[in-house]
Amino acid sequence: YKPHTEYERNLFKKIKAKPNSTNDVWKEFKIEKQELRNWPNLHKFKFNETVLMSKQRWERMCLDGPKENKDILLNKLFKFSKLHLATMIFIHDAARAVQCLLKQRLPVIYPQIISENMKYVPIILLFMYAYACLKNMLKHGDADQRKTIINSVMGKCYAATIHSNTAKMMALIYPFYVTLEQPNNMMQELYGAS
Repeated sequence: YKPHTEYERNLFKKIKAKPNSTNDVWKEFKIEKQELRNWPNLHKFKFNETVLMSKQRWERMCLDGPKENKDILLNKLFKFSKLHLATMIFIHDAARAVQCLLKQRLPVIYPQIISENMKYVPIILLFMYAYACLKNMLKHGDADQRKTIINSVMGKCYAATIHSNTAKMMALIYPFYVTLEQPNNMMQELYGAS
């Protein structure tokens, strides 16, 4: 900005000639504003870092060929993402890492993953990425684990058949994974809702 009149020139000189104390105050104010802007990013719980690191470890595990390395990397991946498994299922790349943990079926890791995610099964049914994890939990789980997964869906069968992703899972659950008494309960719920 170039001052055009004499008044503007004098005013401009006065503004430039302010003492350094205001500049220092202004700099402190700017620094404080920047810190306030960065505060949420710095103080988020370390979920974003966990997801990034788990994705990197999962990619490294996919690239490393020998079986010995895979077991070590699987254990590292599980230890690193153990606290956030329930929320990682709902994110695309992180869900792939959890699927990898489920497919490998290590005896220490597998029951912990299933028990951690058991309470979220009705919500998992609704999400596309989590759907694949639930499919792996049913496919690779034993009979008791399948029964508890299906029992957690009971009471929500009608709502599950309306939603597109959930309907696919219900179509998979009903003929292949239910026990002898579960189909009757599911049918009773469906007929009672209509």
